[in-house]
Amino acid sequence: MENNEKRLIDKIEKLEEQLKGLETSLEDPLAGMPYLELVKEMINGSKAVNAQLQQFYHIIDGLDYPFYLIEADTYRVLLANKKAMGERITLPKEGITCHELTHDCLEPCDPQDHPCALLEVLDKKKAVKLEHKHKNMDGSIQDVEVHAHPIYDADGKIYQVLEYVLDITERKKTEEELEKREALLKASQKITKTGAWEWDLEKSSMYWTEETYLIHGMVPGELMPGSPEHIEKSMQGYESDDIPKVADAFKKCCNQGKGYDMELSYTKVNGEKIWIRTTAEPVIKDGKVMKVIGTFVDITKRKETELALKIAKEEAEKANEAKSRFLANMSHEIRNPMNAIIGLTHLLLKREKDVSLHHEYVQKINSVSKSLMNLINDILDFSKIEAGEMTLENQSFNLEDVMEQVKVVSMTAAKEKGIPLLVEVEAGTPVMLTGDAFRLEQILTNLVSNAIKFTEKGKVNLNVRAEGLLEEGKEKMVFTISDTGIGMTKNQAENLFKPYQQADVTTSRRYGGTGLGLAISRYLVEQMGGVLTVKSALGVGSTFICAITFKMAEAGELVYGKTAKKTQTEPDTAEESPLKGKRILVVDDDEVNQLVAKGIMKEWGIETEVASDGEIAVQKVEEKEYHAVLMDLRMHKMNGLIAVRKMRDTKSKEELPVIAMTADAMEQDRQKTLAAGMNDHLTKPIDPQKLFDLLLYWTSDNVVSAKKEKRDKEQSVEEKRDGYLNETIPGISLSEGIERFLGDEALFMQILKHTWKHWKEMNEEVKAAYQRKDHPLLKVQVHKVKGTSGNISATRLYHAATELESMLLKKQLEHLDLYYKEFQTAMEEVMTGLEVLFKNQHSENEE
Repeated sequence: MENNEKRLIDKIEKLEEQLKGLETSLEDPLAGMPYLELVKEMINGSKAVNAQLQQFYHIIDGLDYPFYLIEADTYRVLLANKKAMGERITLPKEGITCHELTHDCLEPCDPQDHPCALLEVLDKKKAVKLEHKHKNMDGSIQDVEVHAHPIYDADGKIYQVLEYVLDITERKKTEEELEKREALLKASQKITKTGAWEWDLEKSSMYWTEETYLIHGMVPGELMPGSPEHIEKSMQGYESDDIPKVADAFKKCCNQGKGYDMELSYTKVNGEKIWIRTTAEPVIKDGKVMKVIGTFVDITKRKETELALKIAKEEAEKANEAKSRFLANMSHEIRNPMNAIIGLTHLLLKREKDVSLHHEYVQKINSVSKSLMNLINDILDFSKIEAGEMTLENQSFNLEDVMEQVKVVSMTAAKEKGIPLLVEVEAGTPVMLTGDAFRLEQILTNLVSNAIKFTEKGKVNLNVRAEGLLEEGKEKMVFTISDTGIGMTKNQAENLFKPYQQADVTTSRRYGGTGLGLAISRYLVEQMGGVLTVKSALGVGSTFICAITFKMAEAGELVYGKTAKKTQTEPDTAEESPLKGKRILVVDDDEVNQLVAKGIMKEWGIETEVASDGEIAVQKVEEKEYHAVLMDLRMHKMNGLIAVRKMRDTKSKEELPVIAMTADAMEQDRQKTLAAGMNDHLTKPIDPQKLFDLLLYWTSDNVVSAKKEKRDKEQSVEEKRDGYLNETIPGISLSEGIERFLGDEALFMQILKHTWKHWKEMNEEVKAAYQRKDHPLLKVQVHKVKGTSGNISATRLYHAATELESMLLKKQLEHLDLYYKEFQTAMEEVMTGLEVLFKNQHSENEE
């Protein structure tokens, strides 16, 4: 355009020269002057326009962004500055379109690809501003903001469009960074439940972040912050007493520059109650408060945690107080019988000649000793519960026998108080059940004993009824123990099943007891899958309801009941004793224990010898034949576990009955003794009847014959199977296992085969539970493996399962992987051994 103007000026100047010539040649010299003046005016006007145009060109060329004028109908660029021209010096004579100039494209822009400012102006008939990503000639991408303005002709039609393009790449980066930071701030506020706010005193304007709205239970932006409606709605959530506190604190912050920090209860718009922490700090300039900036923090979880900790602390303090009372009570409970024992034995020693009193004194000593033993058993049971070592049996029993035994045990106390004890099994109640009869008897005896203890007049009832079949083969039994005793308040009843607790302090002082019995009873009931509840009224009496589901059993299956194997009553004289003439070795490093054992067995006609440690016991067993050995575990030189292993190393002593006689009474102690090779486990203090039963069983001709038959059978089987049944297979001691089944090899092999098949599937469940970190299920499965592995003499697996279960029970999971690996190694060893065993058996059967 600049060159065209120059050419126009040149023509005008040339015309001026021609007109001057015309001036001299005309007859009338003045005739051409008007034209000349007119042309001069044109020339002067054109020069002014040219100057303006030159100024305009300089201005637009000085812009650092593209600027151009486009013909609306043809898209032809009429004017463009240097920034728009790029490497071009001038626009082509033939013209160039906007899409050619800006995109190097022959076709007009497609609005589907990116917005076109020219088309937007033509469509909307007004100036537009739009953003898009522009691809430059060199292929680079930049963010641009396109401004387009319409130019109208005399008819009001858009015939040209003026456009300029701003590079907003840096601005976009800044905006994106701000968006990221805002999103991060928003997320952090959401995570921490922290909302921010600002009050501008000069503008009288309030700002709330989104989280501030949410903390108050409002929809973000629903009300203008600072408006009367907004203030009223936000303030009404505070407690009525707190509203003036908040208003006064805010006022002082604005007027005096005093910040505040308060924790208050707040009710959201939706009615949800929370705790908030509200803070504010002034922004001061030249001594004047300009703004107030503050936060709202939802501290509900913290407050709940603090409350839970406070309650836990109070509970712990109560528990400590209860334990202190328990220890004081235990001191009382232990000292009373010990006082009786020490006092009566002192009287016996002093009155040796007054034989008439001896029997009475000894009876009383025996009675208080049993009370002391019951006390110790309660403590031991609760220790097992706390250690996660309380296990339940699952055997068939006769419910009527359990009820009768409870009646027999409790009747003496009832008679002493003159209280009728009524025990009833309702008509139609199934009595052949499967479960832990011993623990059921313990539960019922405890509940009935308590009822008798706290009843001065009236009666005590024990009733059982069947509630109905839950599913095939299972029956829900409901035991009801009611009394007309002192009763309890609601608060006393709520705390009754907690350990170390009794109704109140005066109860323990007046009636005695450990405060553990009911806690143990509820635990046992829950372990059986049942529920134990109580209903009571002060001064009226109490009713305990125990509901447990049992599997049904056939009468012929009983191991506890009328058809079960009965123990023989301890004989009155040695002459009547079936144990007369038996030779028993007592191994114990305590002379008193030796004396007690010898004294008891002497009454049964047993010949006893003693050894003060395991080493002497091993020598004696090698030198002499004994019918059985009673072995203490903890001795100085050689303990009982090592001693029994050495005895078992001798072929001739493999069948010698060795019974642990120890104060180690936990289940893991029993399993340890059995795994070491002992035949049974008897805990101290010695119950003469239990000792008699064990010796009678293990020294009976039937058991001895069974052992001999088993040994002969083992030898014949080994020969028949060509060495297939070795003394051990990987992971399992066959000889120990068969002995555990009283020489019944066929039964033992049947159990092994069942175990092999069952464990294939179960170990997959164990692995799956471990992978899922389902520790409760893993604990259950490992416990099952522990029980079975102990029974089949898979010693390594038993110990691995015991350690793993203990870790899971105590939730000490830092070394779980290590113990689980040992468990799986032991399991694979056993499974490999069983697979070899039964594959060999299958091959032999085919032959």
